[in-house]
Amino acid sequence: MRYVYRHALASGIPLGGLGTGSIEIRVDGKIYDWHIFNNGPWSSRSDDRRAVYMKEDDMFFAIRTCPKGGFPIVRLLRAGSYELGGDPYTLPWVKPVEGIEFVGEPPFALLRYDDPSLHVEVELEAFSPLIPGNVKNSSTPAAIFRFKLRNKGQEEVDVSLLAGIRNPFTALKGVAGVNEVKPGSPTLLVMRGEGVPPRHALEGGSMALTVVGGEVSYSAVVPKRKEALARLWVDLRADGAVSGPHRHVAEEDFYGVLCARLTLRPGEERTITYILTWFFPSHYDELGERLGHAYENWFTSAEDVARYVAERLSGLYEITKKFHDDLYVNGTVDRWLADLVGSQLTTLVKATWFTRDGRFGIWEGYWDPYYMGPGTSAFNTTDVMYYASVMLLFLFPELEVKFLKQHAEWQLSPDCEPYYTAYVLAVPENMYELKKELARDPAATVDFEKLKKLTSRVVAKTGKDPRGRVPHYFGVSLKRPDAYHMVDLMPKFVLMAYRDALWIGWDLLKELWPRMVEALEAVLRLHDTVGLRLPYHQTPAGFDAMFRAVEGLRGLPRRLLEFLVLAAQGEAHLPIGFQTFDVWSFIGVAAYTGILWLAALRAASRAAVRLGDSERAERYERLLKEARENLVKVLWNGEYFDLWYDPVSGLRDKACAAAQLIGQWYASTFTDLGYVVDREKVVSALRAVKKYNFKPDEGLINGAYPEGPRPAFVGDTVYPNGTGIPFRVGSQMDTPWSGVEFAVASHMISEGLVEEGLEVLKAVHERYRLAGHYWNHVEWGAHYMRPMSSWAVIVAVEGLLYDSGARVLRFAPRLRKENFKWILSLPGCWGVVEQRVTGGGQRVLIELHYGSLKLREVVVERLVPSIKEVKARLGERELRVEWVLEDGMVRATLEEEVTLKAGDRFSLELA
Repeated sequence: MRYVYRHALASGIPLGGLGTGSIEIRVDGKIYDWHIFNNGPWSSRSDDRRAVYMKEDDMFFAIRTCPKGGFPIVRLLRAGSYELGGDPYTLPWVKPVEGIEFVGEPPFALLRYDDPSLHVEVELEAFSPLIPGNVKNSSTPAAIFRFKLRNKGQEEVDVSLLAGIRNPFTALKGVAGVNEVKPGSPTLLVMRGEGVPPRHALEGGSMALTVVGGEVSYSAVVPKRKEALARLWVDLRADGAVSGPHRHVAEEDFYGVLCARLTLRPGEERTITYILTWFFPSHYDELGERLGHAYENWFTSAEDVARYVAERLSGLYEITKKFHDDLYVNGTVDRWLADLVGSQLTTLVKATWFTRDGRFGIWEGYWDPYYMGPGTSAFNTTDVMYYASVMLLFLFPELEVKFLKQHAEWQLSPDCEPYYTAYVLAVPENMYELKKELARDPAATVDFEKLKKLTSRVVAKTGKDPRGRVPHYFGVSLKRPDAYHMVDLMPKFVLMAYRDALWIGWDLLKELWPRMVEALEAVLRLHDTVGLRLPYHQTPAGFDAMFRAVEGLRGLPRRLLEFLVLAAQGEAHLPIGFQTFDVWSFIGVAAYTGILWLAALRAASRAAVRLGDSERAERYERLLKEARENLVKVLWNGEYFDLWYDPVSGLRDKACAAAQLIGQWYASTFTDLGYVVDREKVVSALRAVKKYNFKPDEGLINGAYPEGPRPAFVGDTVYPNGTGIPFRVGSQMDTPWSGVEFAVASHMISEGLVEEGLEVLKAVHERYRLAGHYWNHVEWGAHYMRPMSSWAVIVAVEGLLYDSGARVLRFAPRLRKENFKWILSLPGCWGVVEQRVTGGGQRVLIELHYGSLKLREVVVERLVPSIKEVKARLGERELRVEWVLEDGMVRATLEEEVTLKAGDRFSLELA
């Protein structure tokens, strides 16, 4: 007997809403990762993180088919061995289907069940509503299982579709599960618990299973024992229905069962839908505060959610399917590319919090026993959200704004204690002056209020004020940051704010402008230490150096060890010189942060112009000019920018960083900022990244030395930069991060290096499709947020840019220019955009499927030899338009602004 095994269970499609917790359907048709109960890695309280209330055998689907006058067949709609009461000895007819074809296209999972014995074709579309621009419906705690049943034979077939689910409350000792069936149209099975302890994650919670379609039978109880399950299957096999009480209360484990029966005529297709809903308001953070869920603002119970979804089932399915089709089906891009871009939609479902008071958070990484990750809260990590927020901006802009404003709220100031005092004293000059003050006033050593006054006096003297620093992430709670230790956070905050204002609306810029200014001034006060007008990375600049300092001093008495480690780890008394590659020290002036800084200065200059602040605009342009000249002087090697150079020690690292141009990425791909370093250098550096960092069978590694070495070949070594810092196997420099790869590849595409960008993306695709890992990208933990930058590929491929204030849309696709079609994704609206060139004409068509889009001007690339006229239409109405040709681009200006709404079609024809 020959078998071929291919593992494909490493990940699946999460089902649930934004911030609701999720379950995950995988290739075998089973439901994994039941993290809807404020539990598991989704949660932050230590006891909740360890809690498991349901597993993959706690929910199941089964089917019975029987032709008129024929023999009934029963199959479990899952792949695996005999289970759930079946076995080859006593119940050989209760077995799983022979195979499942699984197509994962978030937010949908399509399962086609393969079993020649069945008399019907069975397909499942599993999904949860994900509707960009519609936060409420996309935050609904529901998973929908839409079964399509098709009679492929010549005779009528009776079909029964059964769903069983265990009451989760019986997992708690001393708690009784309560199941109650509520017959009707639809029929609901409602699950609760009696005796749940106060402040427990399940307190006040409920779950419901609802069936829509068919003639329904039910049983509120099937004990979770083999013999009881056997009786269930016999009951189903006999006549296609089940029987039992409508209510049951018990502490033992038990299932509730719903069964829908119908008859299919030859060739007929019908649908039966099961809806799983949940409501668990007792979501607490590590501080013991009940955060709850946003869904509490709209629903009062799982039954309430179920009836809401059931009443709107058709509409929720159709609009979610339309978004799916626009991304995966209705386009001319290669299917693998659409798959790759859409794969990271899973993180929005899997790893988000959305609290009752409206705070939104994305886990930086999802703890996993193999990949590890955050052991406690780590939300909205600024340096990583610089990449991940691309997806949030385009799909749910109001949540993106929440993220930015929350970080602005916690920008460092004297009111943010004890953070402010700590970061004042991180600066050596400040600490030196404080020691002198403490000699004159020893009482301040035991009186924090006095200490704060002394630090204020110190800052006034030195001018080394850390105010304006941007928080790293929110740990412990969504209401408390962890640290302010990274140099790149300030320019990234400025760039995200400018980008979002450009795409969403300039009112946001007005609100955030004072925070942007503070962020820039914080860098100038603390990090322009060598007068180059560039951020300087003070040591310690990475955990790799700090770890090495500890290793070198092991064996000493603890107090002595702690003191010497503090002294040996670097210049600053508390880290202030880190950046996103936090276990990879950049010392002195670095390309990564330097070019980010240049882009942030340009963004601030443009913002100041828009706000009428000409003095600041001129100042930032002067700083930009000086900083750019110095950056090129100290880092440009003729091919790319060296990783870093420290003018104090004279040390240099000549590595080629994949993300060296990450500031230019924003400037070129998402904004109107233009080139902050000249384009020739940008293209040269990107080519060097492809040449040196792209490795066969690996992908695009973060850093590479053109002459070597690589720990991946030689084992642990040291960086060849004079620091003596260990360069270890699996280090951040020597590994590929898909979030960085998406960013770099999209930048390559936007700069015209299309084949290079696609080759990088194809490598990511191949690496993650192994073992079904496609929907779970890892870095610091599973389901890491940085790869949400996959959405940047759409922007780059389409050459998309939108100025929300001027209502100007640019569309210039880089792939298949003469026959292009793909999703049009803009903040608050989406649809499809296409371009066709036929004969001597060029036509651009926008069809909006959700939201609204205001247009005054459309800019497209000229693809025809000559243009005599330009016509614009909204539906059948012709619009008056004027046009000019600028550097190969046609700028078509409408006489009057128009607003496209869902269902509208706008066309621009060049002839």
